[in-house]
This record gives sequence, C-alpha cells and structure tokens, in this order.
Amino acid sequence: MGTVFKKTFTKPLPEGAELFIRDGERRARWKPAKGRTRTASVTISADGELRILVKVGTYIAKFRDGRGLVVEKSTGCREEGAARSVLAELERRAERVRSGILTENEDRVADHLLRPIAEHYEAYFRHLQAKRSSATHLRDVKRQLATVAEDCGIRRLSDLDREEMSTWLDAKIESGASARTANGYRVAWRGFCNWAVKNDRLVTNPFADIDAYDQVSDRRTERRAFTDEELSRLLDAARQRLLLDASKIRRGSRAGEFGAKLKKRTRARLELEGDGRALLYLVAVTTGLRRSELSRLILADAELDAERKVLRLAAVHEKSRRGAEIPLRDDVAQQLAQILERRLSALRSESEARCEPIPVALPPDTALFHLPTHRTFDNDRKFAKIAKKDARGRVIDFHALRVTFGTNLARSGASMRVAQSALRHTDPKLTANVYTDPALLDVEGAIERLPMPNLLKDPDVESKKAVGESGALAPGLAPTPVDSGASESFPDHLVRDSHSRMGQAAGAEFAPETHETSPAEASQPGLCFGSGGQT
Repeated sequence: MGTVFKKTFTKPLPEGAELFIRDGERRARWKPAKGRTRTASVTISADGELRILVKVGTYIAKFRDGRGLVVEKSTGCREEGAARSVLAELERRAERVRSGILTENEDRVADHLLRPIAEHYEAYFRHLQAKRSSATHLRDVKRQLATVAEDCGIRRLSDLDREEMSTWLDAKIESGASARTANGYRVAWRGFCNWAVKNDRLVTNPFADIDAYDQVSDRRTERRAFTDEELSRLLDAARQRLLLDASKIRRGSRAGEFGAKLKKRTRARLELEGDGRALLYLVAVTTGLRRSELSRLILADAELDAERKVLRLAAVHEKSRRGAEIPLRDDVAQQLAQILERRLSALRSESEARCEPIPVALPPDTALFHLPTHRTFDNDRKFAKIAKKDARGRVIDFHALRVTFGTNLARSGASMRVAQSALRHTDPKLTANVYTDPALLDVEGAIERLPMPNLLKDPDVESKKAVGESGALAPGLAPTPVDSGASESFPDHLVRDSHSRMGQAAGAEFAPETHETSPAEASQPGLCFGSGGQT
C-alpha cells in the first residue's frame, strides 16, 4: 500500500534569523523582504552549519511500480486528498503493468501525458540546441508550436488530436496562407512529436499521416535568374554606388550634383567596400552559396593557394548539415585574394594610425565577406535599373543569384546530375523546376542542333523514290488493304504525307544516312536540362 507525504530539504539559515526553542525543538524566526514572518525547524549539517528545514509545496506519492520496485513520484497536488487520488491511479496502472494489460513503455508514456506542454517544449528546445540548430530555425519552431497550441487549446500531450490539427491547417490555407506556411507548421509539430516518441513521451506520432500541401502549384515567391547584361550592371552598381553617393553634393545651389571632394582614406575605404560587395555577388553567382552560408565563411575556410581553389563549408554552417567543398573558379579566387590583400593593407594603415602593433596577416577567423542587408542589395538593384518584378510577377532578390547559378549550369551544358551536385540538392526536381529559369535556356538552338533523320531531309524526293513512276507504293511500304474492295493505289499527295508521318513515327525502321556536322555545330553544347526531375 502506497503513501503520500511532503519531502523536506535544507536551506542556509536566513540572514538576521532569530533562534529560539519551542517544545524542546530548536527553531528559527525571520521576516522575508516581502510577506509575513516565517518560522522553521533548525538542523545542523555534517559540517556543523545551521540550516533550516523546508517542506516542498506538493505531495510525493510512494508506491510499488509494475516491476515491483518502490518508487517516488510527484503528484503535483498541494492537498492530501487530491494527492491520494493520484496515488490510487498510479497503483492501478502498476497493477495493469504487472498483469500484462499495459507495457512498461505505455506506462512511462502515461507519466508524460498529463504534464504541462511547456515542460516538453523546454526539453525539445534543449535537444535542438544540442544539435546546433540555427537561432533562426529555433525561433521559427518556437513560434509555430506556440501558435498552434494556443489556437487548438493544447495544454498537455494528451490534448494532441490529428483531426483538429488538419482542420486548423485547412483553415489557415482558406484564410490566405501559402502552402509553404502551412507545411512549416506541420513539419514543426511532426518533428516535435517524433522527438516525443523517441523519448518515450508518446506512443505514436498523431500527426505522422497528415499530408503535405502542394507548394509547387502554390508558390507565392517565384524568382527569376539575372540575364548576363543585368548581372554585369549589378556588379558595376555595387562597385560605384557608394562612391557616387558619397560624392553627391548635399547643400547649396549644386545640391544633388556629383563632385563633392572626398578624403583619400574615405575614397579608399568606399572603393574597397564596393569592390568587396561586387565580389560577394560574383562568388554567389559562381558557387551557388546561400546567403547564410556566405555570412559564416571565415578566412580559414578559403584555400586560394592550392592548385584546386575551394571554399570549405563546415557541416554546422550548411543547410543540410553535411558540409561541402565548394570549387572556386581561378579568376574568382584571384580576385578574392586581391581583396583580402587590400583589406590587410587597410588594417595595417589603421593600426599604424592608432600606434598599435602592425599585423602580419589577417586573423584566421576574419569574416571572408561582409554581407549586405536586404535594403543594401535592393539599393544596388535599383541603381543598376533592374526591375524587382517582371511581367510574370517573378522577383529578383539575393537568392536569385543562386537561381542564376543553376540556370547558367544548364546553359553551359552541364548534366542534371552535375547541376544537382553543384547546388547540393537531394531532389533533382528542385534543381530543374525551381533553380533553372527556362526563359534563359536556348531551347530553339537545342532543337536546331538535333540530328536530322534521312527521311525528313527532302520529303518530296524520298516520296518519289518510294512511290515510283507508276504512282503505286513500293513493296514493303504499301499498307495492307482493309477489305477486298479497297483501292491498291493512292494519290501522290496522300502517299507523301503518309510516308512523311511514317518516317517521323518509326524512323528506327529505316537506317538513316550519316549526318555530318560542321565544327561550329559540334562545338555548341546540347540542352542537358529537362523539365523532370529549396536553402
């Protein structure tokens, strides 16, 4: 038979406490900063220190569990009657485990079902932090879990209901939310419940079979790639805009004109910042690195002196958490080395002006790039006179540089597998359908470069050869008559049309002649991207 009781623990004697004897027991009296005067029994610790005895506010249940072991569990109750009701339930569950009605796992889960959901959140967030999830991901998950819990009245794990979650997501879509937004809530709760199952807090995931919404047909933000000419203008804008803005006359009759005098040091700083931002855009469009990945690269991640120039992306900084080596073009690596050398010279000049030790080299943990804000990128775009949206509503932003990288891979003739690897995608459909802009692909040129079957070169000549002078089809090409009354000869134009269609549909039955291409035709890349198949 179990029992309930309140545990006691010791605390240091409060400052200014008065000691006295009551009923032969040493006690202490003190007045907290807030509240009434309090008293407590006094004990002596092993090291001779006086400490007060304090009881916990809630009752503890002590009983024998399903394995026959004596255990103690908090009831969460401050009243003894309520605590004994909880004890009776715990003993009933223990008996069901001993009789085989409940498994030990189900019994452990039952302990968690009635705990406040906030306690599970805290443990889950600690788990995400241990996995080194980004601060942005952690913030989004907290918001998504809290929003659904508030709207659906989820206070404990026992309140989780699949139908209610599906209804809430459907209502979210009907209110105008995108499929991606709804899927974000769904993924956040599925991840939380999967963690709860692995940690014996749930038996099964109630949201495991909720279908995802179609994000492909409900894309709210569709990006397009930069054309070559637009990209050139963007790089020029990044180089020149800061210097031009600084040289703009602010006051007087010439206000708004360019021509303000700049100090040599100021001009050098603005030129370095502009060239560095232009190089950042160039690296993004030639490597496909995401904005967050670029922001975390440091000098130690760049290998610019070796024969193979690469940027090493640590697993903790990559979206897929796998890590990667990103190849750099030789000309881009050379420009990056020059920018780093200029940054070192500027640092040495600053150190000299401050009478500080002059550094020999940039520190290894120096950020490789200074990431511009979204507003700065938008100002560069405006300065380059590039529209934010095109006629189809597709937008240009920083991530469009990655789309441009994927599109240029297709234009260069890279195979789908190579492009998928370069973009570090797990799904080729994402590479082909999202990160390839079909408007910039030379589809017509690819069609013109297709090999031409023999029978399609000159249909008139080929038809005459097949029909002969009498106008009848040659043996082997004549169709089988449907009935005995069918005619055995056909007008010439029908024969030519029929023969042309047969050549198109069944060209494999007729051996084509060798089609020789000119060197210029052979040197042009074929179209390697198809329509089939984020970060």
